[in-house]
Amino acid sequence: MEWVKAGDPRGAAVLYFGGGDNPGCANALVSHNDFGPSGHPGWPGDEDASWADGISFACTHSEVSDNTVTDATDGAIVIWGCSGSRFLRNHIKAVTRQAFGGINLVDYDGTDGNFRGVIVDANTIEALSAPIRVAIGMGPLIWFCADPNPSHRYNRGATITNNQLLGTHMGYGFAVAGVRDWVIRGNVDRSRHTGKPHQLCDQIPSIPTGFQQQSEYVESSKLQAEYVNGKLEGLI
Repeated sequence: MEWVKAGDPRGAAVLYFGGGDNPGCANALVSHNDFGPSGHPGWPGDEDASWADGISFACTHSEVSDNTVTDATDGAIVIWGCSGSRFLRNHIKAVTRQAFGGINLVDYDGTDGNFRGVIVDANTIEALSAPIRVAIGMGPLIWFCADPNPSHRYNRGATITNNQLLGTHMGYGFAVAGVRDWVIRGNVDRSRHTGKPHQLCDQIPSIPTGFQQQSEYVESSKLQAEYVNGKLEGLI
């Protein structure tokens, strides 16, 4: 799929591509498209809220590259497992509608947290005149409260490199809680962080900054030097 302009979906995403980490979807290319806006912002209970993703992708050994996603209200790019897939040089912008997530690697169900071989590289996430709650969310606990079964807390195996954050309305930046065998390096935060933490689970999250991990839920991983420890459970 190349050179498509699409927006204002009636469903949950402008583009829903694939069906999980299985042989039925592999070797796809989604490139040079212009997606958005998608959905209507708001919080649970708002009568007019109807969130939608820009790209919701569940296809292995594939490439999602050089796309622009503007004003998604749920996740601009949502990665559902997709082992072996690459997400390269995409540009995500929030201009008139707030977004929950820029790039989400938070879903465990469907692929049992298998993100092995996933590469997220050289993307730009820009909170211009509307907020993005989390720029790149990594691990189920960014989105959900802790699962009492520890085996359900960890997504595994992705590499997050050379991405940049821009804009004056960014919430959390590169947020990590619930990963194993994860690599994060070379990312740059040039954004200004705003927003008040909202308690969803059993703790009040930390104030939004660029590089935070909840260290008790990060195992066997290599994170760049800027990371500090924080409370990140249920940010969205």
